[in-house]
Amino acid sequence: MRIPLIITMLILAGLYALPQQVPLYSQYMMNKFLINPAVAGSETAPCIPIRLLGRQQWLGIEDAPQTFVLSAHTLLKDQKTGVGGFIYTDHIGPVTNTGLQASYSYHIDITTRSILGMGISASAFQFKMDTRDFVVADQYDPVLEGGVESALVPDANFGLYLENDGKYYIGLSAMQLFQINIKLGDMKSKGMVRHYFAYAGYKLRLSEEYAVEPSALIKTTERTQIQADANLKVYYKDFYWGAVSYRHEDAIIAMIGIKYNKYIFGYAYDYTLSKLRQFNSGSHEIVAGYNLFEGKDPGATVPGGY
Repeated sequence: MRIPLIITMLILAGLYALPQQVPLYSQYMMNKFLINPAVAGSETAPCIPIRLLGRQQWLGIEDAPQTFVLSAHTLLKDQKTGVGGFIYTDHIGPVTNTGLQASYSYHIDITTRSILGMGISASAFQFKMDTRDFVVADQYDPVLEGGVESALVPDANFGLYLENDGKYYIGLSAMQLFQINIKLGDMKSKGMVRHYFAYAGYKLRLSEEYAVEPSALIKTTERTQIQADANLKVYYKDFYWGAVSYRHEDAIIAMIGIKYNKYIFGYAYDYTLSKLRQFNSGSHEIVAGYNLFEGKDPGATVPGGY
């Protein structure tokens, strides 16, 4: 069996079975803004965390998923309003999604140490399918005419984010609220579906040098089963960290990272647990960042992460 055929089957099944339609991130805790617009402005102004993420899924499989994202957000001078945005491209087999998102959040002081953020975002992406390399049984099939079809898809997201002085955080978000139906030529899909995310983490200080942060992420759609990630992150002097994660019935993940002055770097390796492991050598994800205008404190962090 040709590996590209596996990917093609996954994509075509995706148009009708509606699996997860948003990018997958193993190091989401390093940039929770990607899955929750309420995180915009969660770092003390005037710091602007800029993050670049690159992910190669299932190395060794031709046309396997690839994702690239560039993001930034900040808290405005009123210390209540956050704004931000990101651009991204997500490619799998013959399908490519390229888009952008602009976010707005408002932060309310719950206590002297706890802040609740409420956020919304508007997004738009180009959904493109290239069928020129498809091999079909019927070369005159009107559904697959051997061309490039694309559609512009607008959408919106909503989120809530609670954090307490960098000790714990809780987030809830819903993405693809509009559930737009996509039509590519004569090929119709059942449309986009809402995605829901719930996550939480707690940073426990063990000593002046060490801290641990257990966290969990639950994600689902209105038409698929729940998938959960369980994570354990260990910090050394707040500038170095290592973590392990288990994604239910999908992968075991190892992560390492470092913060040097205003720069951060993180790497994750996913070892596949599903039946696809016989075809690939795992997944790789890199996060590189720079905290523009960060204060003099080199240990200043986004609550619950960097």
